[in-house]
Amino acid sequence: MGYLTADGIEAAIRYVVATYPACCRGTVLPEPSVEGRTCLALKIAAGNPEGRRAVLFLGGLHAREVVNPDLLISFALDLCQAYTTGTGLRFGGQEFEPAFVKLIVENLEIVIFPLVNPDGRAYVQAPGGDVWWRKNRSFHPDSGCYGVDINRNFDFRWPSGIGTSANPCDYQIYKGPSAFSEPETRNVRWLLDANPNIMAMIDIHSYDNDALYPWGDGPDQETSPGQPDYLPQADLDWYTSVGHAVQ
Repeated sequence: MGYLTADGIEAAIRYVVATYPACCRGTVLPEPSVEGRTCLALKIAAGNPEGRRAVLFLGGLHAREVVNPDLLISFALDLCQAYTTGTGLRFGGQEFEPAFVKLIVENLEIVIFPLVNPDGRAYVQAPGGDVWWRKNRSFHPDSGCYGVDINRNFDFRWPSGIGTSANPCDYQIYKGPSAFSEPETRNVRWLLDANPNIMAMIDIHSYDNDALYPWGDGPDQETSPGQPDYLPQADLDWYTSVGHAVQ
């Protein structure tokens, strides 16, 4: 059947929300995409989640990595179904008992934004599109070029230029005219601002078999106190251990 389209992802989110109202609810993000597509997130939590810690999952920032939104939709569906039916979950060789599923859904809030960049996905999947496209579809009239790399449009170290390009015609890593210039990026910011209970975030990509942790823009980040990307040794040790566990 192939991968879901941008419209298919939206329909799947609405299906999960409608099918499992006791533990799942949908959120329409405040800004449509550049081309006017609705952006949706869902939240999985039974009962009243107020005061609970939350985890945010993001997918589809890079358009050509088409498996990630489908993966997050499947995860949401499997988790809601397992909780509702009182069954466990199995991912690869790892099994999770029903009590573990119940613990997650009743004690955490899982926030999932499966498709941050719907326009890019539509362009990747369109006849005559570009299967290697990774940016959104913003048009830059001065250059006649398209796209901003959503993953490089956030405000952390945006002026630094590290790992980014200021050229609007750069095929992969153009960072945009300013931090948060893109509605897709602002939707992620809105989710974080509107949900201060989010204590962790996992941005799912499918380029390589790596687990990356903050901050990631300098080899000496953990030994430079006072720098904006300083990472204390204790935090580095924690991220390293969790990264190994994820892999």
